Formats: sequence, C-alpha cells, structure tokens
Amino acid sequence: MADTLTVRLDSKLAEAGSALDVEGVLAVDDFVVGDRVFSAPDGIAYELTITNTGETILAMGSVEACLQGTCDRCLEEARLYLSGDVDALFADDPEAFAEGDDEREIEVLPIVEDVIDLTLPVRSAIAVEIPFKVLCKPDCKGLCPHCGQNLNEGTCDCEARLAAEGDPMNPMSALKAFKTKGGAKEEG
Repeated sequence: MADTLTVRLDSKLAEAGSALDVEGVLAVDDFVVGDRVFSAPDGIAYELTITNTGETILAMGSVEACLQGTCDRCLEEARLYLSGDVDALFADDPEAFAEGDDEREIEVLPIVEDVIDLTLPVRSAIAVEIPFKVLCKPDCKGLCPHCGQNLNEGTCDCEARLAAEGDPMNPMSALKAFKTKGGAKEEG
C-alpha cells in the first residue's frame, strides 16, 4: 500500500486517445471529515482509467473502502463500507480551463513535472460518501439519555421510573401536580 497515488505521464500516455489502467490500494492514516475521525485499516482500493484527451488528462474510475468510526447514537465502533466514483481532470495550466467557465463541475488539477497526483481525488470520492449520521447498525437504539445504558445491550428502568415520578428535566412534568376542582379544569 502506498500513502500517495501519483502517475508519471510517460510514453504510454503520450498520444491523444491513449489510456492506462491503474489499480491498487491507497494507504490512509486517520481520515478526518469535519469533526469526525475515521480509520481505514485496509486503505482505499481503486480502479482507474487515465486517458489523454489531447488537452487534458482525464482520470475516471471507482474506489472502495471500509472506514471505522464512532456510532452517533451508542458511541460504539461503526464500520462503513463505502464506494464512490473518481472523476478528475488534469492540465499543464489549470487556470486556462477555469477562465470563462463558471459552470464547470469538475476541478482542473495541475500536472507537475509530467506527474499527476490522484491522492486527493481518491480520498475525496470516499469522503463524499460518508453519511451525515454514522450508525453501527441501521436499528441502533442508542444510549439512555438519563443513565447512559447502551440500549442495544440491555434495558434500563428509566422510562418506567420517569413515567411514574415525572422527569425533573422536563419543564412540563410540573403540570402533573396541577390540581383541579372536582376533577375538571377550573375556569376563572
């Protein structure tokens, strides 16, 4: 596993229309997305086709990874099996492609000394697939908000106790103690 993914543009990609297939695994240390940290112990597997379009180099293909992180509900380990698509465009002068084309959906990356660096496009293809809510399993019950019991592993008596006594954290629980005259609401 390599920790960067670079491809030298040699004679195999010298002519317009020529293509090169590249596959392997990109090693990834901690994978940080926002305030979340994931690990990818097996790296990111990639299968890419790199094509000389004449003016640019186009890299397209697919990626797969198993990320390990923390479940948002129960705080146990969560495993995410993700796959995504890579679409990256490289040019000697990326600025020339940016002028006058505000609707371009794909960023043009630089070719530096006849080398393209696919590390960022491969990592980004996985990053955009990470869900907003990370769960250890789709039906994760989470933690009891009162005692912290992992409800996937067992139950607690907090719900029954709070139903009988009232929840001191709920401002509406004081209404249970409200007495009415003759069992009906007193009108003024």
